[in-house]
Amino acid sequence: MQRAAGTFLNNDGAGNLDWVAAPSFTDPTTASNGLTLMGNDVRLGGAISASTTVSQSGALALTFANNATAATTINLQNTGDFLVQNNGANALTVLDNGNVTIGTSGQMQMDNTGDFIRINNVATSFPTAQGAAGSVLSNDGAGNLSWAAPATSTDATTASNGLTLIGNDVRFGGALTANTTVAQTAALALTFTNNATAATTINLQNSGDFLVQDNGINALTVQDNGTVTFGSTGQMQIDNSGNFVRINDLPTNFPTVQGNPGTFLRNDGSGNLAWTPPAFGGWFTTGNTGTVAGTHFIGNINDEALEFRVNNQRAGYVGNSGNYNTFWGHQAGIANSTGDGNTAVGKSALLGTTTGGGNTAMGQGSMAGNVGGTHNSAYGINSLVDNNGTQNAAFGATAGNGVISGGYNAFFGAAATGSSPTRTNGGAFGINAVADSDNRIRLGSGSHTSIGGSVAYTNFSDKRFKFNIEDDVKGLDLIMKLNPVTYQFDYNALHKFYQNSNPAIQDAPQSAGNDMRQIGFMAQEIDSLCQAIGFDFGAVDRPSDTNSGIYGIRYTAFVPVLVKALQEQQLEIAALNVQNQVATAENVALRAQFSEVEIKLQELETLKTEILQIKQTLPLFQVSNH
Repeated sequence: MQRAAGTFLNNDGAGNLDWVAAPSFTDPTTASNGLTLMGNDVRLGGAISASTTVSQSGALALTFANNATAATTINLQNTGDFLVQNNGANALTVLDNGNVTIGTSGQMQMDNTGDFIRINNVATSFPTAQGAAGSVLSNDGAGNLSWAAPATSTDATTASNGLTLIGNDVRFGGALTANTTVAQTAALALTFTNNATAATTINLQNSGDFLVQDNGINALTVQDNGTVTFGSTGQMQIDNSGNFVRINDLPTNFPTVQGNPGTFLRNDGSGNLAWTPPAFGGWFTTGNTGTVAGTHFIGNINDEALEFRVNNQRAGYVGNSGNYNTFWGHQAGIANSTGDGNTAVGKSALLGTTTGGGNTAMGQGSMAGNVGGTHNSAYGINSLVDNNGTQNAAFGATAGNGVISGGYNAFFGAAATGSSPTRTNGGAFGINAVADSDNRIRLGSGSHTSIGGSVAYTNFSDKRFKFNIEDDVKGLDLIMKLNPVTYQFDYNALHKFYQNSNPAIQDAPQSAGNDMRQIGFMAQEIDSLCQAIGFDFGAVDRPSDTNSGIYGIRYTAFVPVLVKALQEQQLEIAALNVQNQVATAENVALRAQFSEVEIKLQELETLKTEILQIKQTLPLFQVSNH
């Protein structure tokens, strides 16, 4: 609180200050080098004007003690604020604009010109000019202090125990002659400030230790041999060369040189640590020795998934008993949440799969767009890349591309795929082969000129599994209406047709099959003929969608028709043979009859000749009788 005008601050020798009436004396005492003269009172505080040593003799010590709860912090900074904190709360702050505050809320304040503006949370204004030698501060009752001449007296000031008297100036620095305590009350603090470039040095000389205590218990000790210890009994120790000699109250001796890459610190049981290559349990990045299969391994011994990273991004994942997933490659399977039983190998394989399970993707980008599709198998870069169906199989680069929701398909060969995003139960075998309708298998593409094998193709034909058996096969009636032709097939145009229905289908090389002269029928003509005669025998392979599929002909279906036609023709031939045999027999009989007639005619001719001869002889006979 404020005191009457003309009073001044008096120190009772124990650091307690109070306002008292000004004594009548002349005091030539001055203070410098870290000390300040307040009336007749020389106080610790002020600018350090010279390198200063507080020497210690015997067992005497300089102690900065704090109260029962606050910690003492000395924080020296060149720029920014300088803080001394007590248990995390500001005790003293030197702002970077030069203002100084003391206390948690700045109960004592000094402005950036070095003038006090508040003491003990009471407004205070010191003079802005230096007072005359020996003058004292006088209070006007409102906290405004001014220099006043004291009563004349004889100065008997002396300095000792860490202070030095130079002329009338008492300075901080000198030999300690007794154990000394600088006590802290309330939020007051002792602060050492440095300038912008010089460091603050506490230089311990002679013998004896330097102690920092917390409530009378050692927290840090700098021994006179240079060893630094931490803890009440020196549980952590660092020798004067900067090496640890004790950690957690255990003797510890670190190596004095750097270890080789991959070595580790091994304890000899006495705290002596040495860099040692692993005999087991550790792994070098450049290779390991002494490993035993079945004993040493990379992994864990708990039921947790194992992850590998490159550039801090997942590049390998081995699941535990909860999901059974295995992912190898940059971001392979990275989005998986509840899917299980998946295997992905290759960059971005199964990249987007979250709930799908039972999938196998091998190759960069294979099944990268799958989210919930299940039980698919994709082998080859970007194979089944966008598929979200089920039970598809694709083998070959980009095989199955463009088939998105379809399932139960099989695509074997680079770029083999379906002609529709919804293709189902289709199959395409060979490079650029296209399954152009559901439930169809396609072998080869326009780049192939022959499909065959060492044995003939076999159709199932077991009587035990046939039903609705009818003898109604058309023969000659169908065969005679067929229109066989020769032609060339434009396989390039066919591939463009497939691409129009599924843009994901890749370009195919120019087909050599375009130059081949072929023989066969027109599928649409056969289809119309079968409808006209009411006989559909499966020879025409009709597409499920004419916008994405094409007509085909099963030429083997004509074999039974040709057999039937041949049988019908043979029956007609047999009937004609019978007729021919009857006609032949009749002809033989007629020939026999004709021979008899000829004989009779010859006999008649002979008789006629004889008659004529008789007639010629009759006149002679008549003349001779007359």
